[in-house]
Amino acid sequence: MSPKLTTALRISEDCGLALHMMVLLAQDPERELPLSTFEEVFEIGAERLLPVFEKLAAGGLVRLPTDVSNKYALAKHPEIVTLLDVYEVVDGILIETRCLLNPARCDGKTCMLGMMLGALNDQVRDYLAETTLAAVKRMSL
Repeated sequence: MSPKLTTALRISEDCGLALHMMVLLAQDPERELPLSTFEEVFEIGAERLLPVFEKLAAGGLVRLPTDVSNKYALAKHPEIVTLLDVYEVVDGILIETRCLLNPARCDGKTCMLGMMLGALNDQVRDYLAETTLAAVKRMSL
């Protein structure tokens, strides 16, 4: 039996997919992309993509198709949409945490991990808040 693979940074699969979908749309912000493009690029079926698009649309980040073209587009310019915007639309508000336990059980002041958890949380939040879709687009060129 192979070991379970995991990472210290927990971002849901939906959120990871949403981040990649938004970066793909940001490559050409004026262009609408058909659902089939996302299916091909991410090798994922429509049944997996559509709920993520619905979350992004509900959060005001993408425009859903209004006709039979089945094309999707950014609802906001990539210069103003941050990775934190995408994260919070899909996974919820990124809270400050200093402990692995419920805050009612631990105040995080005497944690076995020291200040690492809080520092990492702050670092992740800052990166997501400061990084726009346009910046990611520039990094990938």
